[in-house]
Amino acid sequence: MIKFSIIGCGRIFKKHLKFFESSNKKKFKLVSVCDVDSKALDKIKTSLILKKFLSIDALIKQTNPDVVIILTPSGYHYSVFKKISKFKKHVIIEKPVALKSKHVEEMLKISKRNKTHLFVVKQNRYNLPIIELKKAIDKKRFGKIILATTRVRWKRDQNYFNLANWRGTKKVDGGILWNQASHHIDLLIWLAGSVRSVVAKSRKSLLKIETEDTAVCLINFNNGALGIIEATTAVKPKDLEGSVSIIGEKGTAVIGGFAVNKIENWDFIKMSNYDKRIKTSHNTQPENVYGFGHQLMYKDIINKLLKNKSNALEGNKILESVRVIEAIYKSINLKKEIFL
Repeated sequence: MIKFSIIGCGRIFKKHLKFFESSNKKKFKLVSVCDVDSKALDKIKTSLILKKFLSIDALIKQTNPDVVIILTPSGYHYSVFKKISKFKKHVIIEKPVALKSKHVEEMLKISKRNKTHLFVVKQNRYNLPIIELKKAIDKKRFGKIILATTRVRWKRDQNYFNLANWRGTKKVDGGILWNQASHHIDLLIWLAGSVRSVVAKSRKSLLKIETEDTAVCLINFNNGALGIIEATTAVKPKDLEGSVSIIGEKGTAVIGGFAVNKIENWDFIKMSNYDKRIKTSHNTQPENVYGFGHQLMYKDIINKLLKNKSNALEGNKILESVRVIEAIYKSINLKKEIFL
């Protein structure tokens, strides 16, 4: 039996809880949760029998989980991981892993030394259209990639940022590229290739927060392709788009909707019957921007822990996306192109 615990019971908590509520309990179970806010613990409604704690040390000592899931605000990920690491537990951590690449590098070294896994939540990699897009790229169906773009056009108004005092702060939230667009930037790099340089600008247009609500970035990929990142939380009146586009010498694909879950364009110079089918079969919109991927992600992680076949995503595979976001903010601050 693999025992799980969750640290942090905020906005994303319900998405993770849902997996354990809807799953077979013979091989694994959620045993405990922790939050510094007792009101957050009191609000938890579930059929599961969970022990609740205000202290990480108490949670681990009393329930002894095999895996700890970190769902705290981004700026606390590193310090919470350091606390957990002394107990040598496997860790699952929400995006971004940390707000500094040197912290991620240290976390990876600690995990290696402890012989534990550091898994990263990147649920959009499990979206069916994204899986098909990755297969097509790997099979060279696009030929030379010319342009790769991602657009995050969401609504996050002042009420959203007022929900918690850490939201919109540079130290804990990090900004739109860390908090909202990091999934999409990860997808762009995973699909289009490694990054040579970035140049970016940002604005705070509508909100009373420390960080920006809109940012744009031009990417030079090592394979010669250009890339564009467009991210804004200033959309009105509702979430509009979370998309990835690939334009190549032999075809074009756009995966959109508001959660990168809908095939909006899928055209190649040489089309097959399979291409025609997936254009209509992979268009299921999720209920919110978090999508469907958490279920598949957890199954992959559990298979990895049980030493079965698995594609579970570990921290070393997303280190470049952390470095890229760090470089984008450096470009914004220094007003110049940054080479990685």
